[in-house]
Amino acid sequence: MPDAPALTLIGADTSKIQDAGPLLQFGAALLNTITPQGGIQSGVAIEATGKGLFNLGKDWTKYRSSYLERFFARMSISIGTTQETSGSTMMSTGTPMEETTLGSIGLRLVFIDGTDPLTDPAYSQHVLDAEAKCPLSQAIADPAAHAACLKTLPQLTAPAWNATTLIFAAATSGAFADGKLSQGQLYETASWLTFGLGVGANGQISLVGEYMRSHFSSQNVGAMGARFKYGGNSIRGYIEASYATAKPDDVDNRRGSAMLGLDIKITDGTWLNASVGGDYDLSGSPFSVFSLASFKYAFASKPDITTN
Repeated sequence: MPDAPALTLIGADTSKIQDAGPLLQFGAALLNTITPQGGIQSGVAIEATGKGLFNLGKDWTKYRSSYLERFFARMSISIGTTQETSGSTMMSTGTPMEETTLGSIGLRLVFIDGTDPLTDPAYSQHVLDAEAKCPLSQAIADPAAHAACLKTLPQLTAPAWNATTLIFAAATSGAFADGKLSQGQLYETASWLTFGLGVGANGQISLVGEYMRSHFSSQNVGAMGARFKYGGNSIRGYIEASYATAKPDDVDNRRGSAMLGLDIKITDGTWLNASVGGDYDLSGSPFSVFSLASFKYAFASKPDITTN
């Protein structure tokens, strides 16, 4: 599930996203994507959340009690542009793709997020206990005493990693010959859906689906995957399978993959993802074989599930 679907769709760099907070700042960031000549600026990466755009989620009590407050606060919009480098497809205008700028806009909606600490009952109780034992009035009168008081409180634990989640994302992109708005056309559209359900204290079943439409080639690609993960807050093992098909009427394009993996927490912001697995053919041949032959590892900001 992409955090910034617009950038994921066009393969843009997600490491330098500009956080466009208030509505006016977001509008200014949008204007900066247009060049003085009326073209599309390449290298744009913008993300804005409902919390930042509309100043939502500031009132903790309202955030906890109102589903709509949480829904719109968690919502995010992403916008990105990049220079196409494939060179394999021509625009309808005859312009080579390497001279084309891709622009995309995406939306991410979090319907359920059981991992949100602000809605966790244990967190709520911790806050109430802290206010009762170490009131804010003490922080004003004697900051040092207030800080010492907070250290005496029980350590707050994070919500269960395998809590229920339901997230949807979608994005659409356009291709602009020579970066000109007047020479743009629809390029690709994609959507993603992921659902995670906790199994006991240490397990989770995750289901994901992805659909992509290429408007240039009129190709439809669908993918789905499932994963069972088991473990704790620092190390988790999983088994995963996925299936994808391009042009549903073309049996030869059906394919799948399966793997075993391990997520190991290195630091608070870094995970080591290691997996071993392979692809299998779903063409209908009686000789289709799955081979557990490939191994890969990577560092990521968080453990994840993919369908490709």
